[in-house]
Amino acid sequence: MRIDTNLFNPVIRSGAPGFGMGMQLRSGGSLVPYAGGVLLTQDATVVGALGVSGAALADTDHEIAKSVIAEYELQAR
Repeated sequence: MRIDTNLFNPVIRSGAPGFGMGMQLRSGGSLVPYAGGVLLTQDATVVGALGVSGAALADTDHEIAKSVIAEYELQAR
């Protein structure tokens, strides 16, 4: 999957169909997606990712990760 984890929020929030469920991966592993995972891309190619966790709200984790990546991109120029 090549998307930021905050896009899973509508499906995994309390009361949603996927609440409390993890995801099985083709590789045999599994994960539980929550906001805070943001992709780092270069020329439309995924070159890494950053995960932030610990804020009171998952959306805050996501915003922190986006801010760090934006600053990284400014410094990389």
